[in-house]
Amino acid sequence: MANGTLSLLFAFRGLNDLSGNSAESISLGVGYGAPSVAPNYDGTSDLDWWYTPAAGQADSSGTLYSSSASSLLAGVLNANTGNIQLPLFSEVPISLSSTKVRLNLGASSEPLASSGLAPGHLASEHLRAGLSSFASAGPPPPRNGDPGELCANISAASLSAVVIPAAYASGGTSQCSEGYVATRSFLDLLVGGCTLASGDALLSPTQPEQADPDAPQGGAGAPYRLTVNATSHAVTGCRDKNNALVTLATCLKAAAYSSAYRLKTGRVIIK
Repeated sequence: MANGTLSLLFAFRGLNDLSGNSAESISLGVGYGAPSVAPNYDGTSDLDWWYTPAAGQADSSGTLYSSSASSLLAGVLNANTGNIQLPLFSEVPISLSSTKVRLNLGASSEPLASSGLAPGHLASEHLRAGLSSFASAGPPPPRNGDPGELCANISAASLSAVVIPAAYASGGTSQCSEGYVATRSFLDLLVGGCTLASGDALLSPTQPEQADPDAPQGGAGAPYRLTVNATSHAVTGCRDKNNALVTLATCLKAAAYSSAYRLKTGRVIIK
């Protein structure tokens, strides 16, 4: 996060009260991108920094493609953003479905002025004198013990495209006794589990318990059970909720894992 490689962008469209304290409906655009590189960049303190959406995340005008009807009430954002992407484990973006976001908006401030480089707005952008807007958004108080402010289901197909972390592969600093080669996927690791040489379970074998509602479902549908080759430790098959065989490609696109994340955001400028 500090170096900007994990950056999720939120675009508040149609916001009338820039403090975020009024009750209103807006359109929330969501995407990911990268910051303008500079020696003084710090992703944990990047107020009014310049960010560029990643390829495929915005149109020619810089407007983020993903958008959803969202609500603001007393400084709290609630949004159901549907399907989004996020470079969570590596540069390969992970597909998330049924995404929900809840954030408390922070205090307002005037935007910073730029001398030609990030951060801040350029004089040529002609910001209205006295303009101010909320400068941050953070997690609301935990409810029912739930620490997540962004909840979503991770696509099994996405996880199959991410290579297993080197530390857990054979020869790694925390190699699994299951013997995963370096070309195995994160999904293989998740389904097969990981036991250390000490006998301690680092990761219990875990099956997908959710499904992407927008993906074609295989057979009788979720929950799906993925099967693993005993020798290669690769996911090689899938069964539906009735234990009938399902085409693996269809299954992976439909199957998903529930996940939750804490968020802390700062006001930035999309360029």
